[in-house]
Amino acid sequence: MASSRRSFWRRAGQVGLIAPGMPEEYGGPGGDFVHQLIVSEELGRCAAGASAGVALESGLPGFHILNFGTEEQRRHYLQRSAPGRSSSRWP
Repeated sequence: MASSRRSFWRRAGQVGLIAPGMPEEYGGPGGDFVHQLIVSEELGRCAAGASAGVALESGLPGFHILNFGTEEQRRHYLQRSAPGRSSSRWP
């Protein structure tokens, strides 16, 4: 079960579903807030839990680190989380 969840998150990151509004320079697909809303809505149609997880991962810590973190923090946390390799939870 845990390996299938990791597999989902890894694949979701590879196709740009994790942090769709993250700038390309930090490993994201370079979309904007509208892209993030569309991804969340479409995921919610088939898996509400996945939609909530993506929204939380994309919005809460990622947003704060992107807007209020230092450049060093952005490079360290955001480049790892956008591709789905790890989480961008607050340090």
